[in-house]
Amino acid sequence: MGPAIGQVAGIPGLLKQLVGISLEFPPQTLVKEAVMKHSFSNSDSLLIESAEPNKIQSTISVTDLKGTIRDVSVDMDIDHTWTSDMRISLEGPGNQKVLLVNRRGDDGDNFRETRFDDSANISVASATAPFRGTFLPEESLSNFNNLDPNGNWTLYLEDLQQQDGGQLNKWSLNIETGNTIFKNSNPVHIAPEKPN
Repeated sequence: MGPAIGQVAGIPGLLKQLVGISLEFPPQTLVKEAVMKHSFSNSDSLLIESAEPNKIQSTISVTDLKGTIRDVSVDMDIDHTWTSDMRISLEGPGNQKVLLVNRRGDDGDNFRETRFDDSANISVASATAPFRGTFLPEESLSNFNNLDPNGNWTLYLEDLQQQDGGQLNKWSLNIETGNTIFKNSNPVHIAPEKPN
């Protein structure tokens, strides 16, 4: 009579004792990944001075997210009477910075319901003010992928010329995170054994 189930060392031992088969689990087998979508916003308006070139910043704090970044997009609403004066970038918690738009739109006005997303079909470089819709940023937001999403995210707005100004009305940060549910990195081989 063989040992009781409680005496068998784990599942491999149980299979070996009861079934007598050979199993090998492949390494790095991704069984499932949970992808979650999160959205954060800052609706505190900030003035963009017109008297001289200036730089403002607005921060969104992200906490308690699980997993790492799979995708990032940014929504913004900005009043400005000469959009090609503006350079706008996003900085992540690890000080990684992505340039969203760099002096586009000529003498057009405003960024209205503007989204920057790597899945867009139109580059912001070929778009016109008020940039209503979804656009590819100047640099890829995938630079944030696989990083920890938690911490401070900062939107920087630089007005590089005098005379024209405006204000940041609001902006939103959209993050998708992925969390690996199970990954087997240690293959286990169970060899058959003849009964005694």
